[in-house]
Amino acid sequence: MIKAVYWLVWLGLYAGTVHPASRAQTLILGKVSANPQKHYRQLKPLVDYVAERMQDLGIQAGDVRLVPNERELARLLREGKVDWVTDSVFPALFYQESAGAEIILERWKKGVPSYRSVFVTRADAPIHDLADLKGKVLVFEDPGSTTAFFWPAVELLRRGYVLQQVAAGQRPERQSIGYRFTSSEINISMQVAEGKAAAGVYSDLDWEDREHTPARVRARLRIFHRTRPLPRMLELVRGDWHEKLRFRLRQILLQVHLDPKGAKVLKAFQKSRRFEALSTEDWDMIRQARRLFVRFHEFLLSQ
Repeated sequence: MIKAVYWLVWLGLYAGTVHPASRAQTLILGKVSANPQKHYRQLKPLVDYVAERMQDLGIQAGDVRLVPNERELARLLREGKVDWVTDSVFPALFYQESAGAEIILERWKKGVPSYRSVFVTRADAPIHDLADLKGKVLVFEDPGSTTAFFWPAVELLRRGYVLQQVAAGQRPERQSIGYRFTSSEINISMQVAEGKAAAGVYSDLDWEDREHTPARVRARLRIFHRTRPLPRMLELVRGDWHEKLRFRLRQILLQVHLDPKGAKVLKAFQKSRRFEALSTEDWDMIRQARRLFVRFHEFLLSQ
């Protein structure tokens, strides 16, 4: 395992590469990744495509910077070592708050512009609304997930419920909703179906995905609550990036799906369909999420 990490650093997948051009001439796309080799293969053609169309502005090359967590990526944004970031709403709010990054577009990941969180329970369980979760255990995916932690958690906090983190086998206080993490979507659906948790929550896309919710498992579950939708993915740039570069990047991304070569590059990156300007409704939802983010941060500090 240690040797593998050294090789990743050597290849530049985590630590950054030796660029063929100077830093100012290189467009750097950053992303948090637990699988850097996979994401590098997906992202490098996209950043190369964009860089080729920014040469008249002094950009001579494109590169990818993959890091293990959001704090590291925020640091790179602040230090000007990453120009462009692609991520979901929860991390995007963190980059705004901690690094001054600016949202410029949304991306249709896996062909869809938005998604929402769905709360699921066993088909025969006496759980019909969020209030029925008091005194029971709810399973999330991981602390960095938008639809399988942040968005459903703020939905519960907004409604005045108390969340209490518990260990496996531990029960929460009677008036609290217990929660723990399972690390994957399939674990959420399986643990609920097997009665190891009273309920679970993840995205509606994971509910429809047969790898994350197999048919035999889904037959034993039902949805009892849905949150409001959120933009699927967001594109951000560092706050001090030159306006001409920011405008050109936005222009290229808005048109990439119209070019056969660009559409192919886009599809290879998580089956994305297109980039799009955020609607008024999207901006309203993001502003609301940003207000809730502050409350959510206070909640995390209290745990």
